[in-house]
Amino acid sequence: MPVDWAAGTSVALDALPRLIDLLLRLKAPWGTEEYDAAFRAIQAEVVDNVAASDLAALSRGELVAHTGVLLRMLVAIVKGSMGSQETVVNACYMVPMEPDAAVELAFHEDNWKLDSYHCFLKLEAWAEETPDLPMHLVLPVPKATQDRLFGAPRAFASNTLQVVNNTRRCHWLVDKHRCPETRHRVEQYFRQYGDKIRSFASIPIEPPFPERSNNCRFHSPSVGIVNIHSSRKYVLGRARRNRRRWRSVLSLPLLLLSYYVGRLHPEPVPLPK
Repeated sequence: MPVDWAAGTSVALDALPRLIDLLLRLKAPWGTEEYDAAFRAIQAEVVDNVAASDLAALSRGELVAHTGVLLRMLVAIVKGSMGSQETVVNACYMVPMEPDAAVELAFHEDNWKLDSYHCFLKLEAWAEETPDLPMHLVLPVPKATQDRLFGAPRAFASNTLQVVNNTRRCHWLVDKHRCPETRHRVEQYFRQYGDKIRSFASIPIEPPFPERSNNCRFHSPSVGIVNIHSSRKYVLGRARRNRRRWRSVLSLPLLLLSYYVGRLHPEPVPLPK
């Protein structure tokens, strides 16, 4: 079914729908050398288009607007492949660990100190307005691996795709002895919003290409996370092999998004040593 893409106002944004369509129509089997070569060529064109777009000339308002277009593209890709399920997409970015931000933290233990955290992730962008879901959220990424919540915190820290296929009992994944308050808060959250978020995937936004070889300005393998929420179970389908193909297809808008994140958050965010 054809996708009605939102128009952009830059070379990079305007060319992206054509490149995504080209990727989706590749006849080479996924995972073969032929597919990988074609994919790298398409990726290279995305980067070339970024260079031609001169993102530095865009205002903050334009950057934010373009980010919204990219998130809506992600919604269109998922809905075009998965059917009529209600799909919501948002993005969160790493922010400095400050006491003011700590006050807004969701899903944490009250006795955790500021130096317990690796960083904070702040929900800052939505594909569309969703008044029946919280618009502002700050998620902690604890230093202790066993304390990191599934979804965005684990995806960010490990730079891997994280999927929760059924949120009805996902609080069971939180250690009730080690993190009882976190477990309770997770249970309450999905009890309130579970009809809208029946399953979800958290996908890392990797640093822009030029930064990857030299430890990006964010000093982290990820610069943020895109969350895809579905009103049905199995947001990316039942087969686990779907995850790698999904990440391949979604990587094009995510690659472009990384450049916008770099412009919106140009200052380094130091992490604890």
